[in-house]
Amino acid sequence: MPSSPIPPTLHASMQAFGEEFKAKVTRLVESGLTNTQIWQHIQTTHSISVSQQTLTCQKEDWDLIFHPTEHTNQLEDHIHTYFERGLTHAQIHHALTTSHNYTQSRRTLERKLWSMKLTRRTDDIDNQKVDMDTVVSCIIEIHQTPEGRNCGYRKVRQLLQSKYGIYIHK
Repeated sequence: MPSSPIPPTLHASMQAFGEEFKAKVTRLVESGLTNTQIWQHIQTTHSISVSQQTLTCQKEDWDLIFHPTEHTNQLEDHIHTYFERGLTHAQIHHALTTSHNYTQSRRTLERKLWSMKLTRRTDDIDNQKVDMDTVVSCIIEIHQTPEGRNCGYRKVRQLLQSKYGIYIHK
């Protein structure tokens, strides 16, 4: 049984919404169009079906989402503070949404953390920010305090980070 041809709009919707649209979307953003207007323009002009979420994510990846500089700097300061305190991505997102009127998704926050180069994959010893002797002396000091006298490795790692700003792996 022969299959029916794929309609042009459906076929176009299977295309990746990638780099070939970056210049077009950039021009539309610079002309002052809203996300909804850009989304409608892409659907009508290029016969491609793209979700608004995909459009927003691509604009974020292409650095086309513009925020007032002062607000962005304050937001980055808050993100950096929460990250340095050792909060998880979910905890940072919750703190920002409840205390700082942050309205973006958690995934957008994760992309922001990545763009700010805030990762937890390496530690300060690996990055040569601190040597092993310094870490050992800090751990000895922690064990001499009432809070660190009888604690496990997780608490020691947390105290190293909060009291001394040193991040180490297990």
